[in-house]
Formats: sequence, C-alpha cells, structure tokens
Amino acid sequence: MRVCVIDIGTNSVRALVADVLGAGQVRVVHREGHITRLGEELKGQRLLNEAAVDRTAKAVEKIVAKGRSLLAHRFKLVATSAARNAENASELTDRIRQLTSLETEIITGVEEAKDICEGALSTLQVAGKPVLIADSGGGSTELILARPDEKPVLRSVAAGAVHLTERFIRHDPPLEDELSSALAHAREVLANAYSGLPSGSEELIGLGGTITTIPPIIMEMETYDASRVHNYVVTIEHVQSVLQRLASLPLRERKKVKGLEPARADIIIGGLLILRALLEVSDFEKVRVSDRGILFGLALSMHPGTS
Repeated sequence: MRVCVIDIGTNSVRALVADVLGAGQVRVVHREGHITRLGEELKGQRLLNEAAVDRTAKAVEKIVAKGRSLLAHRFKLVATSAARNAENASELTDRIRQLTSLETEIITGVEEAKDICEGALSTLQVAGKPVLIADSGGGSTELILARPDEKPVLRSVAAGAVHLTERFIRHDPPLEDELSSALAHAREVLANAYSGLPSGSEELIGLGGTITTIPPIIMEMETYDASRVHNYVVTIEHVQSVLQRLASLPLRERKKVKGLEPARADIIIGGLLILRALLEVSDFEKVRVSDRGILFGLALSMHPGTS
C-alpha cells in the first residue's frame, strides 16, 4: 500500500511517500521537506500569521500533488506544536482543505511522541534495551522512554528551536549572556520533564532538524545523505564544538557553512542549546542520530493490520 504522510511542524513541513509492507517495514519512495516557519512569533500572541499560513499551505499543496503523481493511495496530514498552540489553527486547516481537498489532524504532544517512537524503533537496532528517544523540533521537544514489552512513557516539552531563539537571542551573533539564559531555560524545562520519566535508559536516540544537521556539518556535506546521517553517533564534544563555531558567526556567515541548510541557520543555535541541555540533564555523553521518526510512525499507522 502506497501512502503519503505529511508532518506540519513549527519550523518545517516534511513528507514521506512510501510503500508500507507490514511487519514494521516501510519502503521509501520519496522524501521532501520545506522550511515554512509556521510558528514564527507565535509564542507571544498565540496566533498564526497570515503569511506563515499561506506559505505552509502552499508547501502542503505541492507535496500532495507530488504524492498523487506517485500514485499514493492514502494520505495522512498532521499538524503539531504550532497548530495545537494557536488559537486560529482552523485558518491553516481550512486553507489546506481548500488547496488539497484533504483534512489535517492537529495531534497532541503525546500522540506526536507515540508516532515518533514507533517510527524510530522500526528502523533502529536497539537489542531489546530500554532507550530514551528525543525529538526536538521548532516548537517542542518530545521525550520517550521505550522499554521492551512495555508501553512507552511519553512526554512533550514546550522547548523548541524557534521559540528559544525568538525568546532569548537578540543579537547577531548572539551574546554570551543570551546563550547562558537560553541554556538555563532549556535545562529547567527539560529537567522537569526528564525527572518524571522512569530511570534505566541505556542509550539516547535523537531526532529532529538540529540533530540531523550536526553530522552533515562535521562531514562538510554538500548534499544531505540520509544513509550517512542515520545511526551517526554525536558526542557532547561534537555538540559543543559545533555550537561554539556557529555562535561565533554572524547569520550571513552561518548560512555559508557546509552541511547547514541556509534556511535553518537563524534557529540552529537555539536547537543546539536544547540538545546540549538534554545531554546534561540526562547524563548521556552521546546521542545516536535517527532521521526516521514521526513520518515513518505515521506511515506504519496506516497499514490495515495496525490497531
């Protein structure tokens, strides 16, 4: 069964067209992503602005057209942090319906974490051990403790790269006190969520635009290569080194860094601060990268045999 699934996030719209083969198997046909910054300036007013809604809906329209051209039989569109925190989210869902004739589901943080967990675990070998999965996006970070033969423990935290940047980073390049304040805030909110999780996780697995950007920067990739990024191990030293390098550069120079998507350059420092805070709070010294999360979980959920 060929499906097209679309994740409409705070920072980007990402999509997967795939054949779902059952037994946790997903064969990728096409992947696509667009940075549309749906959640810009959302934190203060709780309203999606018209321009952000328009560019996001048009990105979804383009993806749906591609999915239809690839003969996808079923479509699933979900919106996450920005939409669920906005008082006018119906403007987005109505616009997408007008352009595509498809409905968009606004999912909760816990529902998002569940799909992330299912997608990540379907593509990683974790040898039956308990693992902590973290997916840090533009508006939120999902924490999932997955243990063999048990339901995963899910948490969603209001800490994302877009919101942290908008709240704390005022100068270009950022000042030391801005970085310190942002890091302290990220530590606080992540510590509160992490303290409520059972102990015993043996490995940290990371997903999201920030963590999947670090290996390409380290390897100076001209073009993103998922096969080289998936399963890459990022150490706390890697995070600190990349953070120091990027935080020392003005935005115009960050946009030139190999491996860093230029449209992500303005929020990458906020994302790196969240990742550093997570490593400190969880006492992990490294994180294994997965570039297969919520999209794969959504695709698997569409298989007829899924309850």
